Amino acid sequence: MKILYLVYREENSMVFRSQVLEYLRKLENKGYEVELVVFRNFSNLLKKEKVESYTSSFVGNYKTFSSYPIVSEIQLKISSLKLRKYLKKNYDENEKILVLCRGELATYTAIKAFNDFENSYVVFDNRGIPIEEADFIKERKLLSSINKKVKLKALMYARDNSNVYSFVTNNLREFLIETYDFDELKPHFIVPTLAKKYELDNKTLADVKTSINHKDTDLYMIYIGSVAAWQDINKLFEVFLAIRKKVNHIKLIILSDGNVVIPQSFSEELLESIIIRSVDHDKVKYYLNLSHVGLVFRDKTIVNKVAAPTKVAEYIAANVPILYSGDIGVIEDLAKTSLFISIDEKNWEDNLAEIMLKKEKVHYDINIKEYFDMDKNQDYFIREIKTLLNS
Repeated sequence: MKILYLVYREENSMVFRSQVLEYLRKLENKGYEVELVVFRNFSNLLKKEKVESYTSSFVGNYKTFSSYPIVSEIQLKISSLKLRKYLKKNYDENEKILVLCRGELATYTAIKAFNDFENSYVVFDNRGIPIEEADFIKERKLLSSINKKVKLKALMYARDNSNVYSFVTNNLREFLIETYDFDELKPHFIVPTLAKKYELDNKTLADVKTSINHKDTDLYMIYIGSVAAWQDINKLFEVFLAIRKKVNHIKLIILSDGNVVIPQSFSEELLESIIIRSVDHDKVKYYLNLSHVGLVFRDKTIVNKVAAPTKVAEYIAANVPILYSGDIGVIEDLAKTSLFISIDEKNWEDNLAEIMLKKEKVHYDINIKEYFDMDKNQDYFIREIKTLLNS
């Protein structure tokens, strides 16, 4: 069985490395014949060599195509024709091919391209709710509105013509069934964002410590991720101020590619306690190793109610307790633990301070750790897919 993984205009997202490239590298290392196909984001229109050079460091077989901002279903049909032409040259129509499609645009494109491949098996991997997410976009309202209509068509086509669904949370599956009439009898998987096991290099850890002026007497809160509209970034600084009243020598680490705006009212002393970095993904684990609590702040919206933020998986893999706000789908899928603290809880500041002041490395229950383990999820998923293919 060959595996083709299709990404449509998402190769510049923060999770492309951790959730796509690392995932495929693991499959290759397990002996699977894998190919990554990427329709490059418009921002990478003229950066084919750069994208492919980066991709080649993870995956042996890959192909990229250019693409433009989606304003018409015709563009998706053209993409399908491009992919179809490539498939005809490089694949046998009779061989078994597992087609993993990240999102509705990729799934639409793949289904049409693989139309004559009778032994292809298309997985519609639902990572969120793109129609609702579009409502949070404040810029380019007209383009966003047009794009939303095309995404809806792609979503419905992918819903009806894919072979199996994948969802990041149970809440996401329930929402798509109730709102978009997804087939609740179609085979499905719940696969959250995943994290791989790792080891630390002592020299790199020492370099990171030096770069942030690390002190053993300090306590560190960490936030990893974007500053997208559904992330409650203002809450980040409110909580930092609140916990400083309970815990001395506390610092805030923010790892983000976005434009983080610190409140103008912050004093020089507060500014010196905030560390903002944009780092390669392979460096994130070092900052996590130095942290005493991880932050996830979301509004109470349906976008977050169905979500599985990558940072949750990364915090748990590093045994970092989580302070969060809002309704977060993947946390609702997990068993309750004292290492998840909601700011909606009474006395959350005292509960968090108690954990942080112990300065001991905590450990999550093995079942929670394995829920996000890339190896275990991958092995289970492929095993079950093979069963479906042979049934």
